[in-house]
Amino acid sequence: FRLCQNLKRINSDTDGRVVIPYYVVAFSNAPFYRCSKIASFEVEPTPPDITLSETKIINSYNNALYYCDLTDNTKMLRLLQYPIGSTSESYTIPNTVTNTCIHSFNFSSHLKDVTFEEPQENIDTHIVHIGESTFDECKNLTNVNFSSSLTKISGYAFRGCSKLLNLDFSQTKLESIGYSPFQSCIALTNVSFPSTLTSIGSYSFYNCRDLETD
Repeated sequence: FRLCQNLKRINSDTDGRVVIPYYVVAFSNAPFYRCSKIASFEVEPTPPDITLSETKIINSYNNALYYCDLTDNTKMLRLLQYPIGSTSESYTIPNTVTNTCIHSFNFSSHLKDVTFEEPQENIDTHIVHIGESTFDECKNLTNVNFSSSLTKISGYAFRGCSKLLNLDFSQTKLESIGYSPFQSCIALTNVSFPSTLTSIGSYSFYNCRDLETD
């Protein structure tokens, strides 16, 4: 369904709602890329009398699509797709998540505030990876609260987030930043890094013309 910008609903009488049938067990990355009229996702539970031939690895939580644990589909591990047509201004990513997939929030025009919950289990070993182009062109995003478990940010992760003001990684375990993740964050003024950071990719802060401290 990539680039189906007029898609309004699937298996639903309500505009903006996509209901994924229980027999769909997986998706490739960014299945609803730039579907700007979709505001929520719901994955149907498997009926108790049905046994699927394949292990179901997708589920929905708080209106978004996730890859879930193979043995516990209530445990969200990777954020697959946020509904970019949602008018919500904030979103909290559950503390079980270790990875955001490519384009998962891409072009979410209403989103202003994102929080990565702090892990409650395996705190010392839990890691969080913000995937490529996760928040690319989220034009109204102004604030991100990072989990202390953050270790990696991939390329173009926040490219074009033109209202993002500050980035505080000082309390994280951030080790590497990919290629051009903050390109054209034109309002960005302050960045704080932890001592764990060892690698910064090329053009990481290209065209961040108001950047004052790092």
